[in-house]
Amino acid sequence: MKRFIILLVMAVFSVSVFAQQEKYSKVKILTGENGIQLLAEAGFDVSEGIYKKGVSLISDFSEFEIEKIQNIGLNYEILMDDVVKYYQDQNIGKSTNIKDYKDPGDWEVPEDFEFGSMGGHCTFDEIVAHLDNMFDKYPDLITVKESIGQSIEGRELWMVKVSDNPTVNETEPEVFYNGLHHAREPASVMQMLFYLYYLLENYDNDDFIKTLVDNTEMYFVPVVNPDGYVYNEMTNPNGGERTEEITPVLVWALIRTEITDICGD
Repeated sequence: MKRFIILLVMAVFSVSVFAQQEKYSKVKILTGENGIQLLAEAGFDVSEGIYKKGVSLISDFSEFEIEKIQNIGLNYEILMDDVVKYYQDQNIGKSTNIKDYKDPGDWEVPEDFEFGSMGGHCTFDEIVAHLDNMFDKYPDLITVKESIGQSIEGRELWMVKVSDNPTVNETEPEVFYNGLHHAREPASVMQMLFYLYYLLENYDNDDFIKTLVDNTEMYFVPVVNPDGYVYNEMTNPNGGERTEEITPVLVWALIRTEITDICGD
């Protein structure tokens, strides 16, 4: 039994180290007419990346996956050797104050909105802390966070509701917002935190926001996939996720786009 436990610990440690050290490269695969089928048959998720039918597929692949591409016999080109390092390098020397990225005419940055500690994005615990902070400051507009269930690893799926009577079930249109279906999409939760703070902080001084909140029941589940997101925190605590740039500049650019789509110009 003791030997089994030792082997199990070693296996877990090996998987963890492998996950942290494995390098991903941005690769252009010349697929031709049947390359996508060959990749799919070899176990690749061919739904990710930029695909030009009958020509090429551009996506991020691990060293192990690149070796499989070679074994399949497909030609490829390395476009970026180490995508994680590339994205992490974008943060070097960058300000962590979001107001430094605000251009004239942008949406006003909510007072309590700020960058997180994971390359500009919030960690899972920081997201939860923001939800608590919102309720502490605006209990008449937002509910205390409520768990609607647990993830496979036992993490809570937190939900909050925003309305002029948040604890009352009124006969108003209901809207559901959620983010982080995919573990490496942290910008989805950052724009949601921005939007929540924007609603709460501007309720008393913006007629449009007041009308929206008074006549709608808005439900928010910021993190649908907490297990995957926490795994990213373990493997890439400084950001640099391989499928999405995590930099302060990009965080702000995506937030501006999302808020404009939601609220209009």
